[in-house]
Amino acid sequence: MRVMSPGARGRLAAVFLLAIVAGCARAVSIGTDPSPVSRVEVRNATTSEVNVFYTFAEGQAERALGNVPAGGTEEFVIAGASGRSVSIIGRTTSGQRSYGPYVVELEAGTTGEVVIGPT
Repeated sequence: MRVMSPGARGRLAAVFLLAIVAGCARAVSIGTDPSPVSRVEVRNATTSEVNVFYTFAEGQAERALGNVPAGGTEEFVIAGASGRSVSIIGRTTSGQRSYGPYVVELEAGTTGEVVIGPT
């Protein structure tokens, strides 16, 4: 039986560790997102919490933005919306009442504003 010196064991462990790390490494591409980001501030003027959705065009599936508490205001980010119209829809969390659509023109670097509530 051959006995390894502590230094040899350390080198062998380092070689195995390096092989494992090299086998698990992945190439990662880092860059900037080419789609401009726009913001919309939604104020909830109702007495109920609302779920907020948006669409780019009529008939398109709604995309969820988030919730706004009763009487509260939240700011949401919509990627790829700069220079486009979006329709904002508010729906009570109970699903009993819908508000909108409110059409907003979004531009990069600015914040569109919507007030959800009875007209």
